[in-house]
Amino acid sequence: MTKARLERLALDFQSYVDNLLLLKGAPNWQYLFADVDLCDDEFTTRVAQLDRALEALPVLFPDHDYSRLQARYEERCSGSPVFRRHKSPWTPQP
Repeated sequence: MTKARLERLALDFQSYVDNLLLLKGAPNWQYLFADVDLCDDEFTTRVAQLDRALEALPVLFPDHDYSRLQARYEERCSGSPVFRRHKSPWTPQP
């Protein structure tokens, strides 16, 4: 999803809004649902941003359940060079 191209998302409108609110509009959250290869070098920065968001949000908002999105992140991003497998529950890394 850049100015040069758009990517189809595996979301309907209600799911889009629900995930937007849950992820607090974190940078590049849509890539969890985009039809792209997140292991490609093109997405390294985006995967790193997703990683930080999915690590911080459960700490900042402990009443929300991020497990589904964390599992989706691991499924989609585990081949990326910046992927970090977090221990459950996710906690900030030193």
